[in-house]
Amino acid sequence: MLKLLHSLFVLIAITFVQACSFTHVAVIDNKQPATHYLFTLNDKRLPEIRGSFMTKMGNIYSCHYGIKRLENNEIVPERLLYIADVLNNRASRLLHGKTLTVTRFTIFQNNHIELRNSAVAGISGGIAAATVMTGSLLPAAITLGSEALLLNDGELIGCKENYTGAYWSSELSGGHTPIVLYFEGTLDEKPLSIRIVQPAGEHTAYVDQIHTSLDVLANEIIKLANQQMDNKISTTQIPANETRRGN
Repeated sequence: MLKLLHSLFVLIAITFVQACSFTHVAVIDNKQPATHYLFTLNDKRLPEIRGSFMTKMGNIYSCHYGIKRLENNEIVPERLLYIADVLNNRASRLLHGKTLTVTRFTIFQNNHIELRNSAVAGISGGIAAATVMTGSLLPAAITLGSEALLLNDGELIGCKENYTGAYWSSELSGGHTPIVLYFEGTLDEKPLSIRIVQPAGEHTAYVDQIHTSLDVLANEIIKLANQQMDNKISTTQIPANETRRGN
């Protein structure tokens, strides 16, 4: 009976510590981002339903356990304004006159494995210390399209539903506690769907991990814009034989 009460107390204590640990704000840039761009930005994001802490990320028996969705006020500057500013600075000529419409821009921190292991260690021998990040900041895993969960490669860390911050163990070549980012919308009415899994690394600050994942996202959007431009050029070129015919 005493052992059961001890385990229950440890679980409650761990849950309380975890709840408090997910309240920090990531300030990725101190300057105010621009609000005028050479492209049109349409924010069509819908409010997302947020489950209770105890039934989802705080419930060790849930597949949502330890997976935190970052609210808009937890990243400064606001994520979409920051990305728009980066795109305007890096690719203003490429994006000039285009329309970027954003329908989803969700960011999760997936700490499922580390917190689960901490809880198990706490039950068996007291509350475990906070997990220390190990390994260097490793390259992100990038998935284009919204069917990332169909990869089915390795162990699924999280829930089977899409857009819940889950990742496959094979997507991490090292490190842990990844940031999982979903970005969807259109660029000149052509679909954009990008998912990024950015692992943590040795002595990597949480803010740097988020900053890196946003930097990877900006590069992917620019890459897709370049592909659109190349496709447009290739489809509008006149065949050589038709040019000779006109001469």
